[in-house]
Amino acid sequence: MTLQLLNRSDCEYGFLSSGGAFIRFWDIVLANDYADHYSEELAITAQKLNGPVKIFYGVGNEDYFEFPKWLAENYTLIRIGKMANELWFGDVGISQELIDLAQRLFENPKSGGIVRMTDGKQIILHDESRASLKFASITDATNWERRQYYHPGDLETFLRRCQQELEPNNPFSVIENTYRVFHPDLGMESEEGWMRVSTRFTLYEVNGEFYQMGENLNFEDISRPTDLRV
Repeated sequence: MTLQLLNRSDCEYGFLSSGGAFIRFWDIVLANDYADHYSEELAITAQKLNGPVKIFYGVGNEDYFEFPKWLAENYTLIRIGKMANELWFGDVGISQELIDLAQRLFENPKSGGIVRMTDGKQIILHDESRASLKFASITDATNWERRQYYHPGDLETFLRRCQQELEPNNPFSVIENTYRVFHPDLGMESEEGWMRVSTRFTLYEVNGEFYQMGENLNFEDISRPTDLRV
């Protein structure tokens, strides 16, 4: 990737050696763009060259973005950093494999999230999901469990469909489900806070744990259902 940058017409000049590399852009916007979009690749290049990769900008040598060789060992943090403005992570351990799954959510422009199937915990949410949360905090929502906000009967039916119809790690194995939810802080008995949501789901296995990725298709406010089992 570093060699590709050196060959670009908007790159002023650069230099590679066994002790690192530097690249110069006169335009700080271009320098910032490449530092942001190619951070992981540049860190890996620094590791291979056994020295830092620096992206200079401006007329002097004082201003630059630096990618030290040790940064490649923390590429998971780099990728999380890239996704930080779009994804919200719950209070759970995030493995490299789960970051790979989060990347799929990050690349999907529609709202949605990732749910851990063992406890139904909503561990990652796309920022676009804010609209469906109404007055709830998206930070709080990343730690909700389905039993806390799903209509009980709808949840039972949905989980049965998942077991019967979804094949893990098959992007073509998809189900669309329409279900009713309530605001956890208001509770199931509240006349307010109820919504009908339609979501498209796929299933993935990561290190023996199953996760569902959901893509929200539609949501609307509804009255409190009359078929609740209290």
